[in-house]
Amino acid sequence: MKNSLKLTLVTLLTISSVVACSRGDIAVPDTEQQTEIPQYSEVEALSAGKEYNAFGVSKKRFSLFFKSKISDSTLIKKMEEKYKTKFKRVIPEIGVAVVEKSETDETNDLAGSMKAESTVDSYENVNLVVLEKVKGEKVDDPLLSKQYHLDTISADKAWDINMGKPNVVIAILDTGIDLNHPDLKANIIKGKNIVNPESRPFDDNGHGTHVAGIAAAVADNNLGVAGVAPKCSIMPVKALKYGKGSDIDIAEGIVWAANNGANVINISIGLYTKSTALEKAVKYAIGKGVSIVSSAGNEAKSSKMHLPSMIKGVIEVSATTKDDKFAPFSNFAQQVSVSAPGDKIFSTMPTYQVELTAKAGKSYGTLSGTSMSSPVVTGLVALLKSQDPSLTPAKIKEKIEASSVSLSKKKYDDKFGYGRVDLLKALSLK
Repeated sequence: MKNSLKLTLVTLLTISSVVACSRGDIAVPDTEQQTEIPQYSEVEALSAGKEYNAFGVSKKRFSLFFKSKISDSTLIKKMEEKYKTKFKRVIPEIGVAVVEKSETDETNDLAGSMKAESTVDSYENVNLVVLEKVKGEKVDDPLLSKQYHLDTISADKAWDINMGKPNVVIAILDTGIDLNHPDLKANIIKGKNIVNPESRPFDDNGHGTHVAGIAAAVADNNLGVAGVAPKCSIMPVKALKYGKGSDIDIAEGIVWAANNGANVINISIGLYTKSTALEKAVKYAIGKGVSIVSSAGNEAKSSKMHLPSMIKGVIEVSATTKDDKFAPFSNFAQQVSVSAPGDKIFSTMPTYQVELTAKAGKSYGTLSGTSMSSPVVTGLVALLKSQDPSLTPAKIKEKIEASSVSLSKKKYDDKFGYGRVDLLKALSLK
């Protein structure tokens, strides 16, 4: 089949987090009848700035961390009554509640008082998450020959072994997905809109649709491109609105995906500050057997803090170029697990006008960033899970690192990690 498949994509990154879990009874959405078409609004996109200071820290909301899971709803009600406030969001699985201060409370008195409760462990301000700048290049012909990264990672030969299975679910925790995209919709299952639960998880930015196509665009359909795991299912989890959100949105998205059938969660975003909520969510998902794959970041530096990629158990991915060189925009650090193509990657884009289609084009386009290298590895995780459902997140990470192609003279390099991934070697490794 696969001799006809070749591609080219581009990468994106962000400032925040990720998650996923095991498949359950998941219904396929009726995308044929979907008429909602989001339109990009710069005014609305920038409105998030009213809540946050110059460092991306919320002036209104803080996260309250309990010493255990919140299973007693009466506890919440009592605290709301006692402190005359309202918990805006509760994630019981990881013991997190979000509190919004009143207009007159400009201090941390409320948070400090709540911290004194015997059931409360700590608190942190909610953090802003924003997609990093990405480079886009418009193209006229969305052909498979533009997907060079599939050749680089030996996808054609690997697909003779395994192209993935529909019961293996890839959660794309991002800006949403174009649910009607002809090269994606056959693989899309029911997802979740975290930022607006009443709406479907449509992409209002373009980043999520591009990432989804890299991981699992449909193959053998005489159309457009193919994903790394073209027969696996795609679960859209929208945690960013117009490219912005919070670490709480990301954490809730991870927990939701883990509880609703995800086997692997792709998080092509990054938070450059501490987030207990994010750390708890990632730990929760991995504990449920869900692999987490995250981009390393696009600031061309060695990051001392970048979540969720640096959380223990996460597969952090840096980016390489078409000639197997280290991408100049990619972050690097001791936490990098492996590398994958992320420069000038060709993939699916929304079929309607959003922010990034202006840079990369409608339906298909090229982007660059570690946001693009991450879903390459996410697709590989899905193939390994399809091949052997018993594999744990730790074992999958171990197999991917052991089978990667070394691009330096060292066994481990802080730029490439254990090497650039290779699908054929990974699927052939016993």
